[in-house]
Amino acid sequence: MIPGCGQSDSGAGEASASLPANLIEGNNRGVGLMGQFDYDGAWEVFNGLVESYPDHPQLRINLAIAQLNRQGPGDEQGAMKILEEVIDEHPSNLRALYVSAILSGYMGDVETSNNRFRLVAEADPSDAYAAYYTGQGFAQSGEHAQAIEWFERSMELDPYLRSAIYGAAQATRRAGSSEEADRFLEEFQLLADNPRAHLAEIKYTKMGPKAEVKVLGDPVEVKPLNPETIWGEARELVSLTSVKASTQVGVSACDVNLDGRLDLFCNGLRVSGAVDDASVMLWNSNSGWKLDWDSPLAKVSSVQSSMWGDVDGNGWPDVFLCRNGANQLWLQTDGQWTRDDSIESVEGPALNTVDGALFDADHDGDLDIYVVNEDGPNVLLNNNRDGTWRSIGAEEGLPAIDRGSRQVLVADIDRDRDLDLIVLNTELPNDVFINDRLWRYRKAEGFDSLRSHAATAIIAADQDADGAIELITRGITGEMHHWMPADDGQWVSAPIQEAVGLGTSIEPMPELAMLDVTGTGEGTLLYPVDGGLQSGTRLLSASGLKSWVPASLQVEKGPSIVAIESSSDGGLRLVEFPPGPGRLPFIAVSFTGQDDPGQSMRSNASGIGTQYAARRGTNWSIGQVLRDDSGPGQSLQPVSIGLGQSPRLDFLAIEWSDGVYQTELGLSGSTVIEETQRQLSSCPVLFMHDGEEYVFISDLLGVGGIGFRTGRDTVVSPRPWERFLMPEIEWKTDTVDLILAEPMEESCYLDSIKLVQWALPPGWSMTLDERMGTGLPKPTGEPVFYRSSMSPSSATVVDGTGVLDDLLEVDGRAVDPGDVDTRFLGRLKSPQVLTLMFERPLQELQGQPVLVMDGWVEYPYSQTCFAAWQAGATYDPPTIEAMDADGRWMTILEKVGYPAGMPRQMSVPLDGLPDDCRGLRISTSLDLYWDSIKVAGSEPCPGARRVVLPMAGADLMYVGFPARTNSDQKYPGFDWSKRAPLWDTRYQKGFYTRYGDVSELIRHHDSALAIFGTGEAVNIRFETPESKLSPGWSSRLVLEIEGWCKDKDMFTADGDTIEPLPVEAVGEASLLHEGFNDRWMGGR
Repeated sequence: MIPGCGQSDSGAGEASASLPANLIEGNNRGVGLMGQFDYDGAWEVFNGLVESYPDHPQLRINLAIAQLNRQGPGDEQGAMKILEEVIDEHPSNLRALYVSAILSGYMGDVETSNNRFRLVAEADPSDAYAAYYTGQGFAQSGEHAQAIEWFERSMELDPYLRSAIYGAAQATRRAGSSEEADRFLEEFQLLADNPRAHLAEIKYTKMGPKAEVKVLGDPVEVKPLNPETIWGEARELVSLTSVKASTQVGVSACDVNLDGRLDLFCNGLRVSGAVDDASVMLWNSNSGWKLDWDSPLAKVSSVQSSMWGDVDGNGWPDVFLCRNGANQLWLQTDGQWTRDDSIESVEGPALNTVDGALFDADHDGDLDIYVVNEDGPNVLLNNNRDGTWRSIGAEEGLPAIDRGSRQVLVADIDRDRDLDLIVLNTELPNDVFINDRLWRYRKAEGFDSLRSHAATAIIAADQDADGAIELITRGITGEMHHWMPADDGQWVSAPIQEAVGLGTSIEPMPELAMLDVTGTGEGTLLYPVDGGLQSGTRLLSASGLKSWVPASLQVEKGPSIVAIESSSDGGLRLVEFPPGPGRLPFIAVSFTGQDDPGQSMRSNASGIGTQYAARRGTNWSIGQVLRDDSGPGQSLQPVSIGLGQSPRLDFLAIEWSDGVYQTELGLSGSTVIEETQRQLSSCPVLFMHDGEEYVFISDLLGVGGIGFRTGRDTVVSPRPWERFLMPEIEWKTDTVDLILAEPMEESCYLDSIKLVQWALPPGWSMTLDERMGTGLPKPTGEPVFYRSSMSPSSATVVDGTGVLDDLLEVDGRAVDPGDVDTRFLGRLKSPQVLTLMFERPLQELQGQPVLVMDGWVEYPYSQTCFAAWQAGATYDPPTIEAMDADGRWMTILEKVGYPAGMPRQMSVPLDGLPDDCRGLRISTSLDLYWDSIKVAGSEPCPGARRVVLPMAGADLMYVGFPARTNSDQKYPGFDWSKRAPLWDTRYQKGFYTRYGDVSELIRHHDSALAIFGTGEAVNIRFETPESKLSPGWSSRLVLEIEGWCKDKDMFTADGDTIEPLPVEAVGEASLLHEGFNDRWMGGR
């Protein structure tokens, strides 16, 4: 996720202090664009900088790397020219030698490539990638002993470079040591799930650190900060006279009224003369803090803590009040509060709730609630997104434990994109649950020591900015431990020595927090001690500290601490420990899954669970939108990111809670970042060469999607074949040149593909009995011939608006389906109802009436189907009704089917039409776009001729990612001329087909599969169709394809792996698999 943060190599150039600021800034922008895989944009930036600074070798190498990744005409030669010039001037520049070695091998100059890799490996014995590629060179020349030596050296330098282990397995097998080869292969496969494991590939960010663009100079050394000036003098915000502390005092922060200022909510207050404790809302106004004892929230008694987030996704923050008694959820709309009673009956008996968490537990785009009870079992409350809730418990792997708990920590422990749970219990053992999605949890392995460790508080942090979390715990006597996984997977602890002897007070909560309070990007531990709050080596003195919370009240200066402490008059007061003058600047970033209100979203509107990595100058900051302290309670506020000595964030890499990656550039002020809604998976995409360039046609095998989930336990059965009617085109080449590509996060299992030419007598046309068959009759894929057809004379939607012009021809302008259901991708808010009227009865057509429809559909994902299922929201395929002679409607085809993906033609026979039928009505809740509709008269055509065009060749290759170019009405498109070599996608783990000729695999329908994944494609050539037809005759081409596809959605069944294969290969097919499918891939 973090490009270009390696160390400088030989010839790295000047230190940062000697370089102009605009050069470092411009170069950082180029690095950021490379991180977005915008190689054209990066090339423009680097090229401009090289024109201004032509003698800077590292800048020229950055330009060459951008150019070779751009993959335009002449780019390989242009990049090599730049590198050779650098090598001529700086023969010892290892980056230039290394990148030129990669490029030489790619261009076929294997000898130069191997020689230069060897030079780099010998000059830099610490480079695991150079050692690996050197070993690969010896392996290619059959020198297996030397290859093994270099592979083993690479493995010693980087035990997680799986390519070296795989190379060693192959080399030892060829050297005759099968037992050793099996050991290496077992080690290779065991590392498949290790988050630190990676592969060496000829793709940007995967070729080794020397082949990545670099920031210039060394990381800026931040001058030592004076700890006495990090914090300002404490100041009173408000005095709470005649108010004392109750059992559990708490304070949380949230911009409740959306005025751009953080407000505060305090609970556990005992007002003089009152029987019950109370809460108070503190509004942050231009004229100061305003106490509001009359808010509906303030009137709720026995509140232990508060958790803020947009639970119903309407843009306004809501709050869950954890109580000693029945917990309460309050929803807000336009500043008005409503109590949601439905959650209380689901939660179970009223208990003493001492902590909790508000987060998207099942990653369906909303916020769920985990409730921690001191005197009874904890409970996970799942948000059904329809205003109802359900309890997730023992059947789902979260047993009801009665011994009581004190805290929950939400974190991605196993780095698999979902959020796991650590629960500290009042009596050991503690609990650690791994989230396996679909409301399934299991006890985590590797946490034996943590389970038996008596801790009162726990937090997660990434102190070393390596993308992997560590844990910090505090014990009953105030001792602290730092936890990390050892090589054997067991989490082990080490005492934090600097926290010893600073006091043992743990009564005020939270007990722990990790915050950047300096602006350097480095975390500082904060925890209560005798006399106040410890912040690093600085004591923030507080008299009778009751509770405290980090709050970004001054966003450009980083977090303040708001504390509740005893006042001299015997009451309480709220005090701010503000940022001091010695801090470096900050910016505040708010993340939200809410994009266009008219579009669907997949991440929660509060952005909770988002992970980010920020680059500023030459330094990194890494964090997540989860609680930074040990609670109880949960604030909702912008993330404060330290800028260090830089004026801005050069780029911010984001991973949303739904697993989507996103990068933002040049952030210099506080901002709100919305998730970019982009398509991550669909089906393999078809391109055709029109004589000048490859043009996008449509997608294929949408009917063959493996593992597509429609509910928690229901998976669609894929149909392993499709027939696709190709567009009419005048051929200008000697072959029909097609490309079937995977530009999204998925894999294709291609069994066979044929191109068939149908020659039609004069006056005849054809379509196919083809569609996503969700009802009866099932599609056959057979040709449907007709001589006559009838277009509607009128077409109206549900409100009576006429839409006939949108349906008369296939032009990419479709009927507007209506508003989408913003909760669920691919679903409409209200059903689309299209009424078609015809001038004559459909029975007057010559032949059997067949409905012919062109259009496209916005597919949902397994993730969104699961979310819709739990809300009781259905995806209803088109149902067709027919009008009888008396004007009455009758259903003739129920949920019959739809166009299976991107633009294509479907048909369905209109069996059972009533007499004198002049009207059809089509209803669906799918986000479906009808482009053209007519009724044809199907007849046998004895004169039609079917000819299978011979396959001239088929090659599997890596092609990158064509740019997506959606237009109005989500009409899809891809630009083959603009391909990014890498995108934010991951391979499913397993064996893929090796690159090269695959015609033997896909020529026949025999269960021998060509398997390819993200960024890859099969280029298939067929002999040119017969062009010398008899006068008046016409022809159409049909693709007959057998195969499947499978995406990597978080909820797709077996979506992380290639296996299980969709069909068993036996006999000759099995031998073909052994010979071709030996390329292991997995991860990014």
